[in-house]
Amino acid sequence: MSPGKLATSTSSPPHYQSLPQFIPPQNDDDPYQNYVVLPLFIPIPYRYNLNCILFTILTLLFFSTSLYFLWPSDPELSVVRLRLSKFNAHAFPRVSLDIELDLTVRVINEDMYSLVYESLEVAIMYRGSQLGFVKSDGGEVKAKGFSYVNATLKFDGVEVLSDAVLLIEDMARGVVAFDTVMKVKGKVGFVFVHIPIKAKVSCEVDINTTLHSIQRQNCFPQ
Repeated sequence: MSPGKLATSTSSPPHYQSLPQFIPPQNDDDPYQNYVVLPLFIPIPYRYNLNCILFTILTLLFFSTSLYFLWPSDPELSVVRLRLSKFNAHAFPRVSLDIELDLTVRVINEDMYSLVYESLEVAIMYRGSQLGFVKSDGGEVKAKGFSYVNATLKFDGVEVLSDAVLLIEDMARGVVAFDTVMKVKGKVGFVFVHIPIKAKVSCEVDINTTLHSIQRQNCFPQ
């Protein structure tokens, strides 16, 4: 190196290598490996599952049984008294009847809720044809209780048109068969919901036209 001249370096600049874009797999047999992260699994004991199933079944049975016993049912009707106050049959100038029946019906409420009935409807029929009906006042029957309802079925000059010939034959025979139907409609309060209910009872009544009295009666619920 001569004096007065600066020394120059002849070494080449450093060489930097970039990072590889693809890291080759470690396993040469499987060139593409998928890594799946599974959630943490906590096993539930078998006894815990069995207890949950048994609890669910018992709960459903309890509610089903409670609903069966607490669900309101229709009231029960029974005829306590049925008395004929008046009976007359007329063949002229038209076939007609004068009938007056006094009856007492017992309304039985077997539910745990009070029953409010609108009215007691009593109808009388001859050979399937309704001659007339009457309604009594409504009332209330307490839970697990009963009440008596009185009604008077009174008709004067009721015409019998379609079965006039049969009525004349029954009058000549001395016995006329009638059917009386008693209905009660009401509602009960069940879990803040008013549920309509109804009951019906029928009676077969044979009236002696000579003695003007009831010869036979047979009542049954429907």
